[in-house]
Amino acid sequence: AKCENTNLVEGNLSKSHWHKANFMQCSFIKPNLSGSDFSATVHFRSNFIEPQLHDINLNEAILELVLFQAADFSDYDFSKVVIKICQFRESKLPRANFFGRDVTQCGFMNADVTAANFSHAKADKTLFLGAKLAGARFINASLEQALFNGSILEQADVSGSKMIQAQLKEIKAQGPIFADCDLTYADFSLAQLMRADMSRSILLRTNLHEIYEDETKWSGTNRQVALETDAKRAKAEKF
Repeated sequence: AKCENTNLVEGNLSKSHWHKANFMQCSFIKPNLSGSDFSATVHFRSNFIEPQLHDINLNEAILELVLFQAADFSDYDFSKVVIKICQFRESKLPRANFFGRDVTQCGFMNADVTAANFSHAKADKTLFLGAKLAGARFINASLEQALFNGSILEQADVSGSKMIQAQLKEIKAQGPIFADCDLTYADFSLAQLMRADMSRSILLRTNLHEIYEDETKWSGTNRQVALETDAKRAKAEKF
C-alpha cells in the first residue's frame, strides 16, 4: 500500500499487516498497533502520537523524520531498524537496544531511556535533554555535540566515547563512568559528578564550572588543561 497524507485516528489496528507499505506524511493518532507487522515499511515524516506498540514488528523498516510522542518501546530491539533524524519525545525506551545504530540528530527529549544500550552507536548531535539515562550504556559511542543538559546519568557507562563539544550542563550523575573519553570542549557546567570515574580522559578546554564532585576519580587525567570554575560567572549566578 501507498499511504500519503493519511490520518488514522484512534483506530484498533492490532495485529494488522503493513509489510512493505510506504507512508508519506501520515499520522497515527492514539492507535492500537499491538502485534502489527510494519516490517520493511518506509516512512517519511510519519507521526505516531500516543500509540500502543506492544510486540510491533519494525524489522527492516526505514524511519526518516518520524515522530514518536509518548510511545512505549520498552525492551525494544532496534538493531534491524534504519533510523534517520527521528524523535522519541517523552517516550518509554527502558532497556531498548540501539547497539551500533546511527541515531545522529535524533531526539530523546524527556524520554525514559533507562538502561538502554547505545554502545558503538553513532549519536552525534543527538538530543538527550532531560532524559532518564540511569544505567544506560554508551561504550565506545560517537557523541560529538550531543546534548545531555539536565539529564539523569546515574550509573551510566560512557567509557571510551568520543564526546567532543558535548553539552552536559546540570546533569545528575552518581557513579557514571566517563573513563577513556575524549571530552575536548565538552561542557559540564553545574553538573553533579558524585563518585564519577573520569580516569584517563581528555579534558582539553573541558568546562568544569561549578561541578559538584565527591569521590570522583581523575587518575591519569590532565585536569590542568580543563576550564575550572569561572569566579565572575559563579558570582553572577548566585546573585
